[in-house]
Amino acid sequence: MDDFRWPSNIYYTLDLLPSGLARAIRKLWWSRPAIDPERCRNCNVCVESCPVEALKAGAVIPEFDYSRCINCLCCMEVCPHAAFYQDRSLLYRFTGLFSGVLK
Repeated sequence: MDDFRWPSNIYYTLDLLPSGLARAIRKLWWSRPAIDPERCRNCNVCVESCPVEALKAGAVIPEFDYSRCINCLCCMEVCPHAAFYQDRSLLYRFTGLFSGVLK
């Protein structure tokens, strides 16, 4: 996975910054899939579809290991209960207001 590249957007431009600064910004500026426990039926279809095994079966809902997650959103696509949503950091939401990404 060393050749993985984010699509052209603000996140990709972080590669142009010094690596230490880019790492610091990435910790504060993120978007990732999350599960709504009210909608999840714990069917584990998402767990089975995760290509990097970032989801594990849990007692109530599947559990994420975000250090493994590559943000491919396969889990969101296959969920028959529409239990997934995009969780976004405060900084991500704030910058999205100005970029027109989030409305």
